[in-house]
Amino acid sequence: MKAYELLKKSKKHGRKRTLALTDYLFEAERLKKENPEASWREIAGKINFNKRKKYRVSAGYLARIYNQFKKSI
Repeated sequence: MKAYELLKKSKKHGRKRTLALTDYLFEAERLKKENPEASWREIAGKINFNKRKKYRVSAGYLARIYNQFKKSI
């Protein structure tokens, strides 16, 4: 998978964080297909509810990386 600009890797948690965020992208895509009118806040809330606290994602950040992901495909 291509490295994206906004998925910055730190030395300690970079790989885990990148894998978590790419997992979020596919989950966000699935949720968008189920309900296209859903807001990013609702989608981020559903993702954050099921995931660890360490890798929580904001609605704005999720929207940015999702749009960047869709453009790169």
